[in-house]
Amino acid sequence: MSGEATLYKGNELDGKAMSVYSGTSLPALGQIGWNDSISSIEVIGSETCLVVFKDKGYERSPEYFTEGTYEKLTDNWGGWGNTITSLHIFDSEVCDPSVMTTLYVNGNFSGGSMKLPVGYSASKISKSEDFNRDWRDKISSVEVGEGSCIHLFKDVSFSGTKLTLKSGDHPSLANYSFNDDTSSFALVSDDICPAEGLNQ
Repeated sequence: MSGEATLYKGNELDGKAMSVYSGTSLPALGQIGWNDSISSIEVIGSETCLVVFKDKGYERSPEYFTEGTYEKLTDNWGGWGNTITSLHIFDSEVCDPSVMTTLYVNGNFSGGSMKLPVGYSASKISKSEDFNRDWRDKISSVEVGEGSCIHLFKDVSFSGTKLTLKSGDHPSLANYSFNDDTSSFALVSDDICPAEGLNQ
């Protein structure tokens, strides 16, 4: 069963509310009038994982919420009240950093980064309302989350030369002759992942 979360602008599950459902990613809550507005959260579903970020485009270190009620984010959750700017919600037995895939601007997992769940895809990654930075031709290292596989494409719209990477650490895309060459990508479950490497 697909999970959901209800986000509230007030403490103690009060005030204006919005529901989001598993499989949803919102890169810029400001587009829908919810930037820096969430004060309490209810997550429904034993395998529901809600991941929230203080920057748009899924940047900076996130916080993870599993099934439960979180009535005062400002008081009890390290100052997360009224700071959430982007989010993912998805179904997963595990809800922690191990299931997220992280893309980095620099090699050796450094520089700007964004964190994504399995099932996420982007047909173009230029700077836009969705992304803080222009990611096109900028990705240099990748940490692929457990249970995931990522396809990196040289061109937009999932076209051109494709590099497939399985779960694990990939500190230098130059090892695959793919440094700063990604224009679109797709994250899929590792059980449907083909062999790792380049596919012309």
